[in-house]
Amino acid sequence: MGRSAGWRSVPALFVHGRLDAEIPPGVSSTLAALAPNGEFHLAHQEQPAAVNALIRSVLARVATSATAAFS
Repeated sequence: MGRSAGWRSVPALFVHGRLDAEIPPGVSSTLAALAPNGEFHLAHQEQPAAVNALIRSVLARVATSATAAFS
């Protein structure tokens, strides 16, 4: 697999809070839509427990995929 093909299989998680002042949520949602495996979620400040669960879920999927890919 070439370098340009490999990055396309990497998940991209965009977590954004509605109170984030520096980057509008629309930027993150657009980036997630453009990323081949992008996901966009609001909430890290508003619902930290839910965001932690989401991040753990994504990391578990990545770990499972990586394990399968290298087995």
